[in-house]
Amino acid sequence: MSATVEGNRATLHWDLEVGFELDVDLAKDDLSVRMVRVPVPADGTAALGEAIALYALDTLFKSQVDVGGAPGQLDGVEVRVDGESLHLTASVEDAETGDTQALAVALPLAWDGEAPATGGPVPPKPEEDDLDWEDEETLERLIDGAPDAVPRAADDDEDEDEEEPEGDDGAPSGKGLAALL
Repeated sequence: MSATVEGNRATLHWDLEVGFELDVDLAKDDLSVRMVRVPVPADGTAALGEAIALYALDTLFKSQVDVGGAPGQLDGVEVRVDGESLHLTASVEDAETGDTQALAVALPLAWDGEAPATGGPVPPKPEEDDLDWEDEETLERLIDGAPDAVPRAADDDEDEDEEEPEGDDGAPSGKGLAALL
């Protein structure tokens, strides 16, 4: 059973060449999730009535998760459409502690585009062994489409007025994935 979460949203985008892509903004208790353009492997609206498992690599790179102020990760994400609601279930892992918690929510659903009942394109499953991390297209497809970080709960000992440290070129040094790139 999933609880409806007020003030949160889900949008299913339909593109004739790509298929379904999902956006989610969710805040529940000490958990925040943002998903941007995560491919949904369904060929039309009829398939969405059953639970659809999202591809793990897509949810890893196109989701930002905050668990009580610490980074997190979604695992085993499934979505199902029931009328005007998107039901999302997943396992959420706190990256710092390794603790996991179950997530089951119903989100108000908006549609972007006219999807067929069946016969549309299904996004291919990305295979980790086939990814070329030095290829620009691979990085663009997986990383450049990553969402902005969800707002984190500020630690009590952090000064909220602190400026971000600058790099050698005078630009903000960035954190996380931006620092790696």
